[in-house]
This record gives sequence, C-alpha cells and structure tokens, in this order.
Amino acid sequence: MELTTIGGRVRHKRLEKGYSQHALAEKLEIGNVYLSEIERNKKLPSINTLIKLATVLEVSADYILRGTMSPAPTYKQTELTRKLDTLTPKQLRTVHALLKVYVDSLE
Repeated sequence: MELTTIGGRVRHKRLEKGYSQHALAEKLEIGNVYLSEIERNKKLPSINTLIKLATVLEVSADYILRGTMSPAPTYKQTELTRKLDTLTPKQLRTVHALLKVYVDSLE
C-alpha cells in the first residue's frame, strides 16, 4: 500500500479502522466519489475534510499530510499534561513512582 501519499495514508487508515469507502464518506459528510478521488490522489482534501479525516480516523493532520506518526492528543492527554506541568520536580517523581506501582500491579 502506498503510504507516501495523502491518498495512500487515508486509504490505509480507513482499511485499518474497517471502514468501507461508503461508510467513511458518510461519517465525513462527503460524497463517495470525492473520497475515492482523495484516495487515488486525484484531489486533495479541503481543510474541513482534512480535519474530519483526522478526527474520524483518529490520527493527526500531520500524519495525513506528511506521514508522521504522532497521534492527535486527546482531551484527557492534554488535561493530564496541564496538571503535570503544575507539579514540582519532587511531586513529579512521586507521581511517577505511584503510576509505576499501579501499572505494575495491573500486569
């Protein structure tokens, strides 16, 4: 599968998520033909479609445009990051130790 093009990455993620072209087009509120043209690199997605693609396929716009693999942060990730940013180094070490014990107990 061609992962070096926008269309190839969209198609790859669509298939990975188990969507048919029709199902994804419905979620994006676009036509099947337009989605097909994007996947075949005949057209580029509009900004609105790009944002919807990233959201529905759960990837970053960077991934669709450039192929970088950094997923878009979720609300929970950004909320946690904001909270961690307010902690002192000592508090961060304590949180890290607590999380390590907790995660190890899950295994």
